[in-house]
Amino acid sequence: MIGRRRIPPILRAALRGRRTALLPQGDTFLRGLALGALVGAAIAGSTIWSRIRGRNRPSRAEDAAG
Repeated sequence: MIGRRRIPPILRAALRGRRTALLPQGDTFLRGLALGALVGAAIAGSTIWSRIRGRNRPSRAEDAAG
């Protein structure tokens, strides 16, 4: 099992749809967690894309001289 990590029992139970005393609304938590991950990925992708586009554009000084 190299490279595999153990999922904590409370999250494993929530993923299986069980309600636990510590995480009574596990489905809501997991939905929020997934939404947060998607929003974070979108922000990171947008930042990377703008930096790549910024490198490929000529500077204003080059436009005026060109």
